[in-house]
Amino acid sequence: MILSFPVFYTTKFATLAGASSCTPGGSDVDVWYKYTANTNGQLLVNLVSDAGDSAIGQVGLSAFTADGLTELDCDLGEDANRIPGYTGQATGLVSMRAGETVLLRVSVPASQSGGAMGTGGMIAEFDSLLPNDTCRNATEIVLAGPGVQDTNYYSMHLAQNEGSTGFCYDAGDVEQRDVWFSFTAPVNGEATFESLQDGGVGLAGGLELYDVCGGSLFECNGGAEPVITRPMTAGETVKVRLLRSADLPNMLNQSVRLTLTGSGCGPADTNGDGQVTPADFTVWINAFNNNLPECDQNGDNVCTPTYFTAWINNYNTGC
Repeated sequence: MILSFPVFYTTKFATLAGASSCTPGGSDVDVWYKYTANTNGQLLVNLVSDAGDSAIGQVGLSAFTADGLTELDCDLGEDANRIPGYTGQATGLVSMRAGETVLLRVSVPASQSGGAMGTGGMIAEFDSLLPNDTCRNATEIVLAGPGVQDTNYYSMHLAQNEGSTGFCYDAGDVEQRDVWFSFTAPVNGEATFESLQDGGVGLAGGLELYDVCGGSLFECNGGAEPVITRPMTAGETVKVRLLRSADLPNMLNQSVRLTLTGSGCGPADTNGDGQVTPADFTVWINAFNNNLPECDQNGDNVCTPTYFTAWINNYNTGC
């Protein structure tokens, strides 16, 4: 069924057509809907069962990709009150891109499908200012070469938490919320990521860098002014996760600042002046002696004497 909110559902004559983590008993029946986004943003669905709070832990609301194979979100009511003002028995949050379709599944225990628990409604809103609530829809940070780029993002008041918690930013018993960014280095260089608020002032929270969605954590930094600096090679991509505690005040203007130093001449251009000259060898020797990022000549983030030969080869290659 094409979804047009508000929508009223009934599972009285439903059967089981799928499975998800929102079917803990394995004997639920379900009804399905689909929604296609007109713009980038986040779909928030709030389910209200006619059975009231007795539906919590019983009636499930889950979201899937358009092919029905990948579950994007699932709630049995345990997070129903995570967003102020939304007090339904289940809440669904799905980050989407324009033209993307998701399937929504309402599941009810088979023994309850003909009663009040099997009927209810769903209301929704679409927040076009929060398209990057999940890693798969990370906002691209675009920088054509060395320089500085501020990428703004919207307040996290509707954000959910996707990924691990407590690596280096521990909010205690308070929920953490996150937004995601992606950056592909156009040249070899050093990328510095900062979390900022109005006026370029550091914004408390956590920063994490991953190689891919669900992949390895490169580095994390949490505190009043989180900053991460990482050497990158041309074509390398990182995923940037920004976390904040749910009890921190929302800021109207927030950004991730990327400062990229380097050049298009390859790793032999150790002084970053856009050309390869014997002066770069002096910089490389200093980098080797002090284990600095410029010592690395093949992108494996280590520094060994073998990189002398690698620097010579890169020098001969030139720009």
